[in-house]
Amino acid sequence: MVKNQCCLEKKCKMIICSKCLNHNTDHRKIMKIPEALLQKYEFYEFLGEGGSGTVFKAFSFDKEQFIALKIIDFLSLDKKTNEEGFSSKELKEIIEREVSIHKELIHDNILKLYDSKWLKKENLFLIELELCADSLSSYLTNLGEEEARIMFYDICSAVEFLHKNNVLHRDLKPGNILITISKDNKKIIKLADFGGAKVQTLYNTRNKNTLHIGTEIYLPPEKLREETMQFTEATDIFALGIIYHQMLAGSHPFGKNKEAKNNIMKGKKCLSPGINSDTIEIINSKTFS
Repeated sequence: MVKNQCCLEKKCKMIICSKCLNHNTDHRKIMKIPEALLQKYEFYEFLGEGGSGTVFKAFSFDKEQFIALKIIDFLSLDKKTNEEGFSSKELKEIIEREVSIHKELIHDNILKLYDSKWLKKENLFLIELELCADSLSSYLTNLGEEEARIMFYDICSAVEFLHKNNVLHRDLKPGNILITISKDNKKIIKLADFGGAKVQTLYNTRNKNTLHIGTEIYLPPEKLREETMQFTEATDIFALGIIYHQMLAGSHPFGKNKEAKNNIMKGKKCLSPGINSDTIEIINSKTFS
């Protein structure tokens, strides 16, 4: 676990201090931050780590504000993806595609992307993002019906905006739906993580639209049965249905992990206790009226 202090100054709230180049041992387990970054950012909190990068809460000296800084270690990512058949050139195209798509998506319920840059010497790619308090995952068991309805409407608004701009998200799930808190203490939806997004009119060669992207328990049965099947708008909509159920019931409608995957593939209906088809219909009519 990363401690929110640097090694030399115990009162410092940063996990990495620009005055301290002897990073604490806990932080080494995540990644070593090059000295060049310590001159541009103050690192306050480790937010998460995924297949495409490590994310920190950081203060940008240039922007004079807190941001979510995503750091993609190109060398380690290059090794991983080359094992899956990508060339270095294709890998760079995928990363740059994510950023170029995201920069064009200006919507109240889509996470803002401030800037991005390559650090060639360090083989790192930096993405500066809007900082959010948490993800929807943390709120699933604490939402009332009315609050869930309002939040889900905003999620649908963001996805509708994507589809109108010929973009598929392809990995919709609570962990990719972030929450920021307004000044009047309201939860604001921010759709994030466009690593699997695709502009439908581009990149139609070499299975760019049929690569296995997404999280299995949010994929429709036909996609689970046949990985080469193309993603469509319906793929995102299926995931929305599962997310909505989780917001209402606090649990996945098809069970957990492998059980959920198997139930989806079989087309088995497994609504959680307290949720039935009549309830879903009533709430849907309120949501989309």
